[in-house]
Amino acid sequence: MSKINDLSEKFEKSEKEDEDMSATQHNLHLPPCDIDAFKGDYLSWPTFRDMFTAIYILNKRLTPIQKLYYLSQKTQGEAKEIVKKCDLTNDGFNIAWKNLCDS
Repeated sequence: MSKINDLSEKFEKSEKEDEDMSATQHNLHLPPCDIDAFKGDYLSWPTFRDMFTAIYILNKRLTPIQKLYYLSQKTQGEAKEIVKKCDLTNDGFNIAWKNLCDS
């Protein structure tokens, strides 16, 4: 019976640690992305693509839906219209990013 109690306590502690870790991940602070919003023009695409990739896409702590949110915030005009066509879901980010890359 003692072993069962010990295992139960360890399990509860583990669940609490997982919850704390999850809360910490949602409160992460990203470095500022001081590039101008991308409007769809060809000349600014390489800079925007590389900066967005470095700060957001390669950040393993961000979920795809969070990346889509940031992408929406960092686009304007024609580019924002491309992003807005995608659902605000985890799958939506990959579609939006592909559509931007292809246009």
